[in-house]
Amino acid sequence: MNETKPGSRTARTTTSLRVGILLLALAGCSYQRSSLLPPVDLPEHVYVSPRAKAYPVSRVGLFRFAEPHHAPEMGRVAAEAIYDDLQRKNLFAVVANETWRESTDTAELVELGRAGNYDLIITGDLAYYYDGSDLQPARVDETIRVIHVSTQETLWRATSAEVGVPASSTDYILLLGKGAPAPATTTLLQRNAEKFTNMIMNLPPQDFPSSTHKETEERSEGTMVIGLRKQVAELTAQTEQLELLLREEIQKGSVRLTRCEKKTILSLDSCICFDSGSAELREEVKKTLSKVAIPLRNFPDHSVQVEGHTDNVAIHTPKYPSNWELSTDRAVAVLRYLVDKQGLNPKMFSAVGYGEYRPLASNDTPENRQMNRRVDIVITSR
Repeated sequence: MNETKPGSRTARTTTSLRVGILLLALAGCSYQRSSLLPPVDLPEHVYVSPRAKAYPVSRVGLFRFAEPHHAPEMGRVAAEAIYDDLQRKNLFAVVANETWRESTDTAELVELGRAGNYDLIITGDLAYYYDGSDLQPARVDETIRVIHVSTQETLWRATSAEVGVPASSTDYILLLGKGAPAPATTTLLQRNAEKFTNMIMNLPPQDFPSSTHKETEERSEGTMVIGLRKQVAELTAQTEQLELLLREEIQKGSVRLTRCEKKTILSLDSCICFDSGSAELREEVKKTLSKVAIPLRNFPDHSVQVEGHTDNVAIHTPKYPSNWELSTDRAVAVLRYLVDKQGLNPKMFSAVGYGEYRPLASNDTPENRQMNRRVDIVITSR
């Protein structure tokens, strides 16, 4: 008969206790606290000069903020955070993302606002920017300005500062609550952006100069007319951006831009797009399509149909038995570049090949045949 000795039982108990303490310590090392930020409210200081709102009919251009030298491109990030929040809240008839422009000079931005036919421009300053760490808080200080273009009056000016402190570690004897680094500055910029858009949405009614009559007129004509005017305004703004970005190509004649009431047609000459009999994009047209992507990105609700067209010269190869296949592949190649390389939403797009059956001119001269060899990007508002 075996008998357990008291000493061995004590040894096993001690070993079990040590193993338990070790497991608790290891569990404590995996526990991490999160830093806490208060709920988002309004900016700390708001300076108001206007008298009533006219959001439903206002067209807004949003420009990048001036930024500290040590934080290049963060002025653009700050402005884009406001653009994203305005898009979500759908405050204005049109909000155009102009943050790709380098200028931050107010006088130049007002002129750009006039050229873009905007009612308002939004810009500002990123006055202070500091990335935090495990020990140091992160901080961003911003000023936003909302300017009425025709009068150059500053309708709103507001300042806001966001500070995110790291969470410190806490020793619970058996457990170690690990701290967390300061929140990312992009998070703080997004919080400031939400403050600014809350300000615009929640302040007492204010009157944009010369807008009260326009708003009353729109309301009396009914929501269908307002919707149509919004679509037309968006397409107009987008067309103007395309004209500005593609000025060089339009002057050369390699790109044609046609504005109809409910659609915009951008025609790309096939000679800059493809080699003869090929549907592989040339490097030259990729630069042009990169410019085209900017206004398309600003209006994600638009529908874009890419149409391939050829002249009436027949093609018969193993890959392309007719112009139907060639024109379709060319349309898809342009679509793929805009979606895959420029990151545009594929839900916006469709592609179709018309072959030689929708010519712009008769195919009786080399010049007319070249005009018919094209890819059309047809943009409509949904």
